[in-house]
Amino acid sequence: MGMLSNVIKNCSDEQIKLITANPVMQTFAFQVLSEFQIKNISNCIRFFGNLFAMDEQACTNYVKMPEFMGKIRNIFTYCTKIIRKEALWLVSNIAANSEADAVMIAKD
Repeated sequence: MGMLSNVIKNCSDEQIKLITANPVMQTFAFQVLSEFQIKNISNCIRFFGNLFAMDEQACTNYVKMPEFMGKIRNIFTYCTKIIRKEALWLVSNIAANSEADAVMIAKD
């Protein structure tokens, strides 16, 4: 996941959109997030933050998943301040997506 994050840093918006829109990459990022290894959390936050900034429907779909929201909640419970700050960016992307998504994130 770290190598993917480094690749994304150097990509154009269109290239990031292609990477994050790939269902295999989304499944991989979700699996890595589910494993909840602290060293990979920042990369997952960046992946999903980019995905949500570029794909409103994907954002809504993930927000509706209780297991995804549980992982986000774990970030704020167990991770360092630096990672929590990154997670705030992800949450802001969710809240900016739609009123319904903002309500879902507020519930958690």
